[in-house]
Amino acid sequence: MLSTSTFARRVFHRSITRGIKCQAIRVAEFGDPEQLVEVEYDVPSPSAGNVLVKVEAAGVNPVEIYIRRGKYGKLPELPYTPGTEGAGTVAEIGAGVKGLKVGDRVFLTDTVSGHGTYAQYCLSPSSGVHRLPDNSSLEIGASIGIAYRTAWRALFLKSKMKKGELVLVHGASGGVGMACLQLGKDFGARMIGTAGSPEGMEFVKSLGAEEAFDHTSAEYMKELKEYSPSGYSLILSMRAHTNLGKDTVLVANGGKILIVGAQGSSTIIPRRLMSKEASIQGLMTWNFTEAETKQFVDFISEKLKTEKIIPCVEKKYKLSDAKDAHVHINRNAASKGKVLLEPW
Repeated sequence: MLSTSTFARRVFHRSITRGIKCQAIRVAEFGDPEQLVEVEYDVPSPSAGNVLVKVEAAGVNPVEIYIRRGKYGKLPELPYTPGTEGAGTVAEIGAGVKGLKVGDRVFLTDTVSGHGTYAQYCLSPSSGVHRLPDNSSLEIGASIGIAYRTAWRALFLKSKMKKGELVLVHGASGGVGMACLQLGKDFGARMIGTAGSPEGMEFVKSLGAEEAFDHTSAEYMKELKEYSPSGYSLILSMRAHTNLGKDTVLVANGGKILIVGAQGSSTIIPRRLMSKEASIQGLMTWNFTEAETKQFVDFISEKLKTEKIIPCVEKKYKLSDAKDAHVHINRNAASKGKVLLEPW
């Protein structure tokens, strides 16, 4: 039975969310960034098992660009509000939800299809809503759900990274690349990263990379081979459509190439992999099981509490400028961390 005070708090909160309007980005057709349109809509109500979250910051990721274009293996029904990564406060709880209360500061690893974090309010299943450590800002919370979860799955679940292993992160200055460098360095691997500008290379080094290389340089393949003549035992490729063929040259005997991101096709010479007995594996964040997500949340919450891992935010955009955020991520080779939206 609810206490009188708890019942009053819940009724009062419902009275201030019911019937009010909020802002959100909606995509009515797959296509270019102009499809990201700001609209006014009714604050949704959480059904059983779901949570309504007031979004204070939302992460912007390459995967949302692929989905917006309609070029992804799993697409939402139109129209939809993009975004899975975000942080804010619990606004309302659906029936059957336990372990959360109105007002909790939370970060998200999942949203209800069509009701993403590019909005002032979003809907999430309770399994995708997690308490944010008291010492972590909402900006930090909004940087976790896609970038660090993808990096953790790539390094620890798929690659079985070993301490002291030489790891090359192709495209290390963006959100997932940053997370890979930080998690790998903290674990005890030797991390090498590439970036697209001198500033990006300095950023990569600041994250703990042993060395950084400019992947826009005509000499960078030569430099990477000279740095490790025997190759790299693990390569994480954020843009496999551009780098996969090069990665087959750089991978060590018995090594692995893990495809984290790709925007198109790629051509490789299979004999390079045969002679090295190396392998290529793909990864998709949406294949996380609920048990894996819980394992990740326990892992990253401890890292945040001890401040061993602190995400870096490169740029913040207003919600109405979501299309500019997509253009920035897609075109900016000199990225330096996460890009966020501020809904309020």
